[in-house]
Amino acid sequence: MIDRLKRRKFGQNYLVDPIIINKIATIIKSNTQKGMFEIGPGKGAITKYLLDPEFLLTAIDIDDKNTDYLEQKFKNKNIKIICGDILDFDYSKLIDGITIFGNLPYNIASKIILNITKSLLKPNKLFFMVQKEVANRICAKPGNKSWGKLGIKTSLFFKNKVLFDISPESFDIKPKVNSSFIEMTLNENVLINKSSFDEFSAFIDLCFRNRRKNLKNNLLEHVDQFPLSAKFLSHRPEQLTMQNFIDIYLSQS
Repeated sequence: MIDRLKRRKFGQNYLVDPIIINKIATIIKSNTQKGMFEIGPGKGAITKYLLDPEFLLTAIDIDDKNTDYLEQKFKNKNIKIICGDILDFDYSKLIDGITIFGNLPYNIASKIILNITKSLLKPNKLFFMVQKEVANRICAKPGNKSWGKLGIKTSLFFKNKVLFDISPESFDIKPKVNSSFIEMTLNENVLINKSSFDEFSAFIDLCFRNRRKNLKNNLLEHVDQFPLSAKFLSHRPEQLTMQNFIDIYLSQS
């Protein structure tokens, strides 16, 4: 019997569609160069296809019943299993070039991705199942209604794209929304130094304080700090490109 209260608490919707599982595992395996890190393996539906003597797979799950189960299921395999909260995880424990993937709990997916984004880790690629709305925000382009804080912050260090959508029927407990599988590839050219991420992030939050207002109104209390050109002042934030935001941010006095 499914413990729905516990599953809801941890945001656990397990993928059960064998076609989708195989598709995801194939993509991840073909993009792995220096090991893998899985967030929320659950009962190991994807994990079991990625075990490889050449690459260590590290998996973290907040549910001790899951980690105990995986310890037994994958005994003597090239896997390290951690019981813990991913929001408290120290990414400095991982190696650069690692591939990170997971079926992220909808309620904390953005926090997880932003924590990875601002960490000093340089992963090869990120592959995540997230709510379709979140995927659209991460992978949005300037001018799109979904272009906003999450897309801008992650695009500083990653090139993001939606690979395919996943229907609720693909999970054992069907979510009320559609999901998407996204790929995030590390940018070769860093747009902002990571030491400035928190400051830049706060600046972006200011710019999008009210999406319906133009930049002048959103930055009204800070307008003297940014010598903005008139063309930027009259634009709403979703109309600006990444380079526009960077130029404005770097121009502050």
